[in-house]
Amino acid sequence: MGNILSEHYELSYAANGEEAFEKLFDRNAHYSLVLLDLLMPIMSGLELLEKIQADERLKAVPIIVMTSEKPAEVKSIIKAAEKDSLTGLFNREFFFEYIHQMEDCNKGKSIDALALNIDHFHILNESYGRKIDDSVLKTTASLLMKAFENSYIECRTDSDHFFMCGFHRDDYVSIFNALQEELSRVTQIPKIHFRVGIYQNVDKSAPMETWFDHAKLACDRIKGDYTKQIFFYTKELNDADLYHERLINDIEDAIKNRDLQVYFQPKYGILGEKPVLKSAEALVRWKHPKLGMISPGDFIPLFEENGLIQKVDHFVWREAADRIREWKDTIGASVPVSVNVSRIDIYDEGFEERVNSLLKEKNLTPADIYLEITESAYSEDAARLTERTQRRFQSSRSRPKPLTRTFSEAFKPA
Repeated sequence: MGNILSEHYELSYAANGEEAFEKLFDRNAHYSLVLLDLLMPIMSGLELLEKIQADERLKAVPIIVMTSEKPAEVKSIIKAAEKDSLTGLFNREFFFEYIHQMEDCNKGKSIDALALNIDHFHILNESYGRKIDDSVLKTTASLLMKAFENSYIECRTDSDHFFMCGFHRDDYVSIFNALQEELSRVTQIPKIHFRVGIYQNVDKSAPMETWFDHAKLACDRIKGDYTKQIFFYTKELNDADLYHERLINDIEDAIKNRDLQVYFQPKYGILGEKPVLKSAEALVRWKHPKLGMISPGDFIPLFEENGLIQKVDHFVWREAADRIREWKDTIGASVPVSVNVSRIDIYDEGFEERVNSLLKEKNLTPADIYLEITESAYSEDAARLTERTQRRFQSSRSRPKPLTRTFSEAFKPA
């Protein structure tokens, strides 16, 4: 076999399963095909096959099994390869293959694609341990198969993510409500919660992977929302997703071309007889060259979710520092400006260095810029964020200095 293939492929040989395991799991190696003998010393071919199927990177590599064993024994091996070893559901590759077969035999029937995910699954591991994690996954798989009476095809795609596919039906709400109650009862974890995204009557002209991209999009839309369990994919949802994708793609140009614009909202102290300007707040707006003015409500939450908010924050900090320096130099006014600090900024190891470097570059003091932690950052993990913030700034706290001159004084005619 090696001689036949050597004309077209670079070959690597292993004398046993253990040696093959080491070669395959070498991150610098990339294999296009595995020819696997089941009868090997040290580690059998079946053991190696199970390890390959358990690895997200390797399980997509095609495997040709070579054996002298009986056909019946080979057929149990193939069945083991097509199923997830923990839950007994199909793996991703076989899942899509069986959907193709189902569709070929039922051309005129409407098909629904579903994506299910367990909310905050990683917390279960921290709270209850790995055994409980596995128990929850196996119970979820069992309940899914039972609830749909084997009329749907199910698979576990990754960790706590599941896909399902079957002929269209209208009773999903009652099914998943009952399944949620049963899952909590069996696992005895009262706060366990899963969410489901459903793409009904899929567009069969679209690639099959797209069906489940849409279902997952709907599923992710209610992430962390314990008041909702099911969300249905719609064209409007897809349009919103495309809109958000464009904003993500355009943010680099927006910063480069200064389509992002920073405005400064004054803050006044009203304790005296007359209001006195105390500080200002930096507010960012986006004037898109083709889409016009974009509301912060459209792009701020989006960028907070995917981490791009840090690029916006850094841009706003620099704009604010430039303006503060300009006020000091041109009108002699010292006006502190509040700028937002998102969650990703706080956890960035280079955060303090970046802020201090900016202050030094513009010849400003810590009293010139107020750092405000956004509400979305604080609400997600308040205790941890507070601890991190206190640890970062406990040695560098300073009270703001009074303004040397107010704007009203600075702009008085000579």
